[in-house]
Amino acid sequence: MMLSLFLISTLFTAQAIPTQFTQHGRLMDANGGAIHGSHGLSFRLYDDESAGNLLWQELIFVDFDNGYYQARIGTNSANPIDTTLLLNAPLFMEIEVDNSGPLTPRQELDATPYATLAVQAESIDGGPVNTTQISVGGALVIDQNGTWVGPTMSLAWTDITGIPGDILDGDDDTLATLVCSAGEIASWNGITWHCAADNGLSESEVEFYISNDPIDLAIGSSMGGNELVTISTDQDSLAALNCQNGDVAKWDVVLNHWICDIDLDIQLTPSQVQNYVGQDIVDLAHGSLLNGSPIINADTDADTWLSEAQVETYIENGPVNLSPGTTLNGETIVTSASCNTSGILSYNGDGTWTCTDFSDLVDIDNDNVLVWNDCDDADPSAFDDNGQSSSCPGLSCKDIFDRGHQAGDGVYWVDPDGGGSYPVYCDMGDGGWTLAMRANAFNSEFTFNSPHWTYATTLNETSPAETDPGDAKYQSFNDMPGSEIRGCLTNSFNGTIGCKSYAYAGPVPLRELFANTPIGSDTNNSGGLLFSETDNERLDWLTIQGLGVSELSNASTNYIRTGINIDDDVSCYDARVRFGLAVNDQPTIISLNDTAGFGISPGHTSACDLLSTDDPSTSIGAGLAASTNIETAGTIWVR
Repeated sequence: MMLSLFLISTLFTAQAIPTQFTQHGRLMDANGGAIHGSHGLSFRLYDDESAGNLLWQELIFVDFDNGYYQARIGTNSANPIDTTLLLNAPLFMEIEVDNSGPLTPRQELDATPYATLAVQAESIDGGPVNTTQISVGGALVIDQNGTWVGPTMSLAWTDITGIPGDILDGDDDTLATLVCSAGEIASWNGITWHCAADNGLSESEVEFYISNDPIDLAIGSSMGGNELVTISTDQDSLAALNCQNGDVAKWDVVLNHWICDIDLDIQLTPSQVQNYVGQDIVDLAHGSLLNGSPIINADTDADTWLSEAQVETYIENGPVNLSPGTTLNGETIVTSASCNTSGILSYNGDGTWTCTDFSDLVDIDNDNVLVWNDCDDADPSAFDDNGQSSSCPGLSCKDIFDRGHQAGDGVYWVDPDGGGSYPVYCDMGDGGWTLAMRANAFNSEFTFNSPHWTYATTLNETSPAETDPGDAKYQSFNDMPGSEIRGCLTNSFNGTIGCKSYAYAGPVPLRELFANTPIGSDTNNSGGLLFSETDNERLDWLTIQGLGVSELSNASTNYIRTGINIDDDVSCYDARVRFGLAVNDQPTIISLNDTAGFGISPGHTSACDLLSTDDPSTSIGAGLAASTNIETAGTIWVR
C-alpha cells in the first residue's frame, strides 16, 4: 500500500527529563484516500537527512480518523529520549507505517520559540555549573583558570559578628598576671599556670655526666656543627668481617677488600700501641718526647695542669683543632672539608672525604640534562635519543627529524627495533630519509636476481655515506620500518643527483617489501607493485639521469609503468626492474624492451633459455638498460 504524508506538524513541549514530543499530521494512501483505524507508526531519529546513524526508535499504535492522527513520542520510561540525544543537532525524524517502508524525506527537528530561548539560560538554580569563565554585568569576575579577578573585597572588624568574648577582651589566656621570684619558671599543674623552682641540670652537671659515663646520643647529634658518624652509619669498617681466633684483618689487592688471615707479624700495630697507651698507665722513660717536644708532668711544672672542668670549659666554649685520627668513644669522627657554594662532601672510599662540585655528579658532561635522564652523560652533544651517539639512538632519521634533533645531513645512530644501535646516513634536508642501499656506477652487484634484495645480508656497511664509491647495503635496508621509498640517480653528464619517491603500504622494511611483493606484470595480474602517476612523471626516471626517449630501444612509449618487481613474465623478453621504470613500444608488457632504475636488465633471448632466476649479461645495478646500457651511481632510501 503506497502511503503519502500529506501534512505533518511537529510540536515540541517542555517536559522534565526524559524529553517527550507530540507529533500529529494527516496520512493519505496512494489514491488520495484518508487512512482510518489503528495503525503502527515507527518513529526513528537519525543524525543525517538520508543516511547517517540510527540514534533512537519507537513503535506506537495510533488511531487514525479521516487520515488525522496525534502521537506522543518518548513516553515509554524504558525507552526515553534523553536530553543528551538533542546535543547531536541537527536531528532528522523518519516515519514508517505498518512496516511498509520509511516515508521520505526525513523531517528535520526544529525548536519552538521558547525552546530557542533555552539556548542562552537566563538563570541557574541549584546543581553544578561547568563553564570557562563567569562575568557579572559584563565584567569578568572569574577567569578560565578559576581565579577570582573581580573587585577586591575589603572587611573591617566591625563587619564581623559573633566574636568570642575572650578575643574581644584581649584574650585572658596569658601569663601576664603571673609574678614569679628570680630563678623560678612557669609550670602547668593540669588546671592553671603557677610559679615553680627550676629543677633542670646546670651546665657543669651536664658536663660531668657526659665526661664520666657513656651516653647514647640521639640520632642527628653533631659536634661543632658536624654530623657524627658511627659504625652503623659509616660502612667503612670491619664490623662485617668474621675471623677465627688469632686471625688478623688483611687487605687483599686482588679481591679489593679485607680478609681474615693468620697474624705473621709479631710486632704491635699502631692501633695496638694506641690501645695500650690509652687504656693503661705507661711509665715513660725520663727524657721521653711528644712529637719532638719535652713532656711536662706534675714534677716538672705543676702550674700548667688543667682541671677536668677547665678542659670541658675550653671544649664547650670554643673551637678545638683535634689531631687527625681523634676518635669519639672509639669511633672515627668525620668532619666537612672546605667546599665552595656548589660543592658537596663526597667519600672517596679510602677513608678520606673531598669536596665535589654538585654538577660534576648530576651532569657530568654539562649539557643541562641530569645524569638519570641523560642517555650519554659523557657526551654533551648526545641526549634525548638525538642519535648523536650509540647510547642515544633515535628510532629512524625521520624520528630524529620530527623531534627537532637534526643537525644537518650526516651520520646518526638509530635503533629501530630495540635490537641494538647502529650508524646510518641521514638526509635531514629533505625531511629525514635513511640511506638503505648504494649502487656503484660500474659492475654493481645489485642486479635483478641479487640475493641482497630479499636476504637479510649487509654489504660494506662500515662507512654509511651517500657518495662513497662502491656498492653498500646497510642494516637499515633489513630492519628500518618505513612507508616511503626513494631512488636517486646521478646524471652522468653533469654530476647532479635527481630522485623519485613513492609511498607504499607500511610500515615495513625494504627487504620485506621486495621479498613479499610477487614478481610479475599487470598483463596477467601475476605480481608487481605498480605506482600511480602520469606517463610524464614516469619518464622522469630518464630525465634525472640526463636522458630522454631517444636513448630507448624504440622511441615509441605505448606501455609505461613504474613500480617494484616488474617483469615480462609472459614471453621470452626478459626485461625486468626491481625498482623503477618499464617501457615498451607495444601497448602491453609483452616483448618488453627497456627498464630504468635499480636492479634492471633489457632485451630478450631468442632461444628463450633464461630461467627466472638468471640475470642476462646485460644486467646492471642502476641506470638505463636498453639496446645500449648506461650505468650510473644510485642510492635507495627509506622513510
